Amino acid sequence: MYARRLGVLRLFQNDLDDLVRLLGERTGKVGIQAGDAVAAEPADLRDATSKELQAVQIVTSEPAIVIRLGSQATASTTDDSDSARATVDDIYLLLNARRSQGAFWVGLWREGRFFFLLVAVLESIGALLALVTRDPTPLRVFALWALLLFLPIIFGPINFRSTGYCVIVPRLRSEQRGLSRETARELVSGLIGALIGAAVAIIALVQSRQ
Repeated sequence: MYARRLGVLRLFQNDLDDLVRLLGERTGKVGIQAGDAVAAEPADLRDATSKELQAVQIVTSEPAIVIRLGSQATASTTDDSDSARATVDDIYLLLNARRSQGAFWVGLWREGRFFFLLVAVLESIGALLALVTRDPTPLRVFALWALLLFLPIIFGPINFRSTGYCVIVPRLRSEQRGLSRETARELVSGLIGALIGAAVAIIALVQSRQ
């Protein structure tokens, strides 16, 4: 098998159209899957759910090439021919221009949001206990647990480098204005949770020292 990691990407419908066009010129039939759903063309991904957009595959025959986009971003072929390997390399060059730092942060939040929210909950519980008992010990204990929970999040960037990550925006680039509503809602809810946890922790510390 010959494979290339595509990095951390943000792809619009325009980019997927270019990708499918390239594959159509180089290979046989091109198929698009989003989760368990099948799309005839990139425009059909407008109807896909957020979960389906995190599991998109574009597959071809003659030669057999698989492009995984979503929670990972790779292009691979089981064909040993030079033309198949050259096509995988061209896919890498085409999509490499769509690397995005913003997609990195969106991916880090989506993959680690359970841990982020759990950290906020633990900090809030510890802060409330410290506030009630006027003893900072519970806050310190829960803060230690929260710190340990951050370890899986720290390994997120390492994982992205090994598997890649792709945020698919199922609309034309000209139609996009800033973050999508769903992404913005996810980020805002996480930020609010972190701010509430931090505020309660600060109040608890102040009260315990009085």
